[in-house]
Amino acid sequence: MDSLDESLKLENDMQKTLKLYNEGKPLFTRAVLEDINHHLEKNKKKVMIKDYLENEHIYDLEVPYWCADTADTVRIKYNGIEALTTLHPDGDKIPWGTRTMTITYGSHYTADNITVEKVRAAFEHQREAWEQSKTCQHLTRQLENFTPGQVVGITKIVGFALGPVTHLDSKSVCGIGPSATNALTQHMALLIIADILKERNGGRDVKCYTQDPINKGVGNEFLKTIGITPLDDPKGFLEVDDKTLVVSIHPNVSVRQVIADLQYPAAMLWDTVEEPVKREWEQKTMDDGHVTWIFPYSTDPVSSRVIRMAEQYNQLPFDDADDWFGKLTWYVRKDA
Repeated sequence: MDSLDESLKLENDMQKTLKLYNEGKPLFTRAVLEDINHHLEKNKKKVMIKDYLENEHIYDLEVPYWCADTADTVRIKYNGIEALTTLHPDGDKIPWGTRTMTITYGSHYTADNITVEKVRAAFEHQREAWEQSKTCQHLTRQLENFTPGQVVGITKIVGFALGPVTHLDSKSVCGIGPSATNALTQHMALLIIADILKERNGGRDVKCYTQDPINKGVGNEFLKTIGITPLDDPKGFLEVDDKTLVVSIHPNVSVRQVIADLQYPAAMLWDTVEEPVKREWEQKTMDDGHVTWIFPYSTDPVSSRVIRMAEQYNQLPFDDADDWFGKLTWYVRKDA
């Protein structure tokens, strides 16, 4: 296929993609995620995933030899509508073509000399600061203002990208460091939300789950000790239903677009949904002199479907006086 044919095919595929998207075809489906999950659970060697135009692609579920030196784990990549319709400036191509989900390979973060006991000590140290903070007080008041109908509609919480609880920094003043401080605090928030919902709902337990590959190993073992069940990708997405509160904080995955296609939850606490702004690729020179291009959109971009979903919810800005979470907003179903 010559360059002209490739260009015509690219333009044709992009037009088809936009047409199907505007007609409502989901980028992400529960059936596909369940199939990927089944293959991973059964330790299958390969999986077939159809792209947005129904073309079949086969992926290895074992780290292939060509990247074995740098990778030790399989990951699922979720491509939002921007990734499927944004031309790369260097060569006029779409990096991921029409593939909404692909299998990629990466490496686990390893925390040298970090144990569950050390993470627990950091957690207890930070807990006092969290419980006395203005952010915690504001969070508590906001939850107490939820209506009985809104409270009864939530039976579980699923957190995405709440951060690396094992990224302790012995050089910092408290021995924790900003990365772990934020992560530990965000997991504390999950627990206090569950406690308040349980209290307001007559003692009915609210289960807590998280999905964040960065906590694999010691991090996940610690989370189990505080009542949070860690889930491998894509189990977190599959756990979301209409009785779920989704908590997602600056993920490097298109969480909002996945949720918008899979299931409208009972409520969300996540990055504030704002009208998307068209952005341009940015050229960046690395320390070694290598020049690369930076994708113009965030890793969790807002799409038209995310906007439509947000319109179905009452919205309340989250008051993060201590700057542990960033710009978040509560979204609670209007019909609750």
